[in-house]
Parts: sequence; structure tokens; C-alpha cells
Amino acid sequence: AMKKLFLMFLLTGTSQLIAHAQVSLGARLGTNSSSYWKNDDGGNSPLTRMQAGLTAGFPITSSLTVQGEINYASKGDRWYFEEAEGDRENIRDVFHYLEIPVSVRYTFAGESIRPYALGGLYAARILSNKYTEDNVTYNFKNFPKTDFGVHLGGGVALPAGPGQAFIEARFSQGIKDLDIFKDGFTTRMKSFGISAGWVYLLN
Repeated sequence: AMKKLFLMFLLTGTSQLIAHAQVSLGARLGTNSSSYWKNDDGGNSPLTRMQAGLTAGFPITSSLTVQGEINYASKGDRWYFEEAEGDRENIRDVFHYLEIPVSVRYTFAGESIRPYALGGLYAARILSNKYTEDNVTYNFKNFPKTDFGVHLGGGVALPAGPGQAFIEARFSQGIKDLDIFKDGFTTRMKSFGISAGWVYLLN
């Protein structure tokens, strides 16, 4: 009897929360600047590529929201090696990601413009790896198929029609070593992204 009473209370509370919460669904688009944590003998610089995705928010309280996403992102690195007679060997390594970040978002009080902070974890499926050396591109097949890491960020949201528009900055750091060459260097993806989007408020 106690278990049935607890279950009834849990279901009632959950249904009330869903009924009064402003569940949000939307999309985002932006850019992503990424690089490895890897020591190379040549010059190293971030690679800037596009990112896009879908987002859904499930409020727990008026300020606290659990947010899930499905994102496409290109990440990688570019560097060069100095060769003889002043020539330079240019290299670009691009991973195409399908990411699933899960975040906890805290929204600060505000009249119309509402700042927020978020943090969480992401898991990713690496769809392909394209390695370009002096304008010749190779499709690597022997690459890690998964990645995972942590992310932190913040942004601002403001009313826009039946929903909210937002702009957000986010830093992410991979935890898994992606190096396939076993050369003694650790290769973990890190990135900084800026995106904008819009979400529709269902309730």
C-alpha cells in the first residue's frame, strides 16, 4: 500500500510539473573553433567550422532546466611543418561529429532579457575523418568512432513571438584520447562555439 501511495504521488507530481512547465523545442546555428591538446613540432592553430542542431528544454523549477540537444559539428585542427627552402607543409584534420549534449541550465531573473549559465556532459558519434595535406584529402576509416566530454557556457534569451531567441557561447573539452598513431601524444578535442537560435514554448 505504501508503494502504491508513493507511486501515485510521484505520477501526480510529474504530471503537474509537465502541465505547468514551459517545455521548449527549437534549433540553433553557429560556428565552432576547435583544436587538439597535442604537442606538435610545427605551428598549430584552431580550425573554425559550422555547427547546427536541435534543442529541447524541460524545466524543473522556474529557474532550473534540463536541456537535451542533437547537434552536428565539424571539429579538428590545422597545423604546418616548415620544410626545406622555406616551403611549408599545411595539414588540416577534420572530424564530423553527431553530438548529444545534456545540460543543466540556470536562468537568472530578468524582465525581458534573461541571462543563463549551463553545464553538462556530451557523448558523440564521429561520422567521418577527413585529413587534408597540401590540398589532397584522404578519408580515414581507422578512426575512433565515439567521443565524450564536458561543456560549460552561458548566454542570453529574450522574447521573440511565441517563443524565445537566444545567443550562447560554450566551451567543451573532450575526455577521450582520439590519437590513433600511438606516438606518445595525447589528442583530446577542445572547442569554443558561438551559436544563435530560437525555441518555441509549448505551454
